[in-house]
Amino acid sequence: MYVQTDHYPPSAPSGIDLCLYPHGMLFISDLTQNPFALLTSSHCDTIRSRNISVDAAVTAQCLVSSSVLGLSPSPTSPPFAPSPPDEAHTNPWNSVFTFIMILVVSALMGAFVMHRRRLLTPTSRTPGGTDDYLTSTTPIMETGSLPLSTDQLMMLSKAKDDMSEPILTPFPPRAGRSYKLLPPKDVKLAARPPKAPTGQLSAHYHNTSVTLYRLDYRDHDQPRIDSFLYTVEVLATLKHPNITRLVGATKLSGVSICAVFDHSPTTDLGLPSFLFQTADSSILLPLHPKTHAALHRRMRTLAVGVADAIAFIHATTNGPMTRRLTSATVSVRPSDGSVQVNLMSWIDDDTPTDDKTHSNHPMVSFGSFVLASVAPECLANSSSSTQSSDVFALGIVLGEIATSGRPFASWYKDMGAVAADARIHAVYTDASNDPIKPFPTVPPGPIVDLIAACLDRDPSKRPTAAAVVASLHLACPVEKNDEDEESLGTAAVEE
Repeated sequence: MYVQTDHYPPSAPSGIDLCLYPHGMLFISDLTQNPFALLTSSHCDTIRSRNISVDAAVTAQCLVSSSVLGLSPSPTSPPFAPSPPDEAHTNPWNSVFTFIMILVVSALMGAFVMHRRRLLTPTSRTPGGTDDYLTSTTPIMETGSLPLSTDQLMMLSKAKDDMSEPILTPFPPRAGRSYKLLPPKDVKLAARPPKAPTGQLSAHYHNTSVTLYRLDYRDHDQPRIDSFLYTVEVLATLKHPNITRLVGATKLSGVSICAVFDHSPTTDLGLPSFLFQTADSSILLPLHPKTHAALHRRMRTLAVGVADAIAFIHATTNGPMTRRLTSATVSVRPSDGSVQVNLMSWIDDDTPTDDKTHSNHPMVSFGSFVLASVAPECLANSSSSTQSSDVFALGIVLGEIATSGRPFASWYKDMGAVAADARIHAVYTDASNDPIKPFPTVPPGPIVDLIAACLDRDPSKRPTAAAVVASLHLACPVEKNDEDEESLGTAAVEE
């Protein structure tokens, strides 16, 4: 047996025969029959670790020493087996590191669970209490500015959702919405989406061209998300053949939610483009009607549709339009001659203030070709829009349809857009009661009288939108010989 000399107990017992070898090693032949002084625990450890043969008295002395220290040898191990390392010498940083890792993993799991609950729990996204949201058929309508009629509420309560797969988004559950969630795999983008967090995109849904209004909900605060969801719900309830239809809602990715509209950006033309810029519109309607029959057919095809849509919105919401009506918010589908009021701008909460009905600064509209659609009382008193002011804007649109031109077209041509809008503002806010005549070229007759009634300076004297629809039907009756009276010889559209 070889033992390092520096490991040997300093108070070695006497009478031990040791042989010295090179490199400071000692060979212990035998320690039996050798007297020992009082052994310490370190001496006993050395004897056990080196398997040194000792007398029974020495063994008993080491056993007594171990029992005094509270140690009991294992019955399966030899009497002098090496003792395990002292736990007091374990590295304390291992425990600290393990504790830190447990905290980090727990925090990540907690954040994931909270985020998932927020997406799945509607009450954390939609105004109203928990009970109200889960029991009401239209919870997000309660705090909105557009109340629904009784018939519309009944329609909401019967709404069904034929969604084929679940979508994890901020959209309310099935009981809280009247539109369906479209599977993302069925909505194909026509082009790569831009990096902007909001905007309109072209897409195809079941081989039909649609328009998406996108919102990256993680890039906006909660009020903006609530406004988006509320407006989508309102638009879902406005079902009318002359209003752009909301097909449903879907998601583009983990952060983008979209409202899907039955509107083709490539074929559906804005009313100004259809009337003023597109030569092909002469195939459907004469651009410059020279007879009453031609004018009546144009008014039946376009004007009645627009007026009927406004009357439906007024009757359904019991309030004015959320956005100002202009010819730019009216679209025409040349394939079938259908006309629709495009309400997609209602979702756009970032629309400039001058394009909102509750604008208090109409002066900023100078040069935008929309000031003529603002009712005089809104310009003079900076008041909010009403159903009567919507009828004024409807009168401007009817005049554009009848003349295929802009209101105050000669002013815009001679002075430019900004100066023309400044003059329009002066005329509208004039204290005189002179009638407003934006379209001097309208042929005399019931139509020009109806437009003049819509543009009356006194809001109380303007007809309602429903009355405008009735007047248009009376002024433009359907006659069998309309085609024969067309001076331009254009093909008539089947009605």
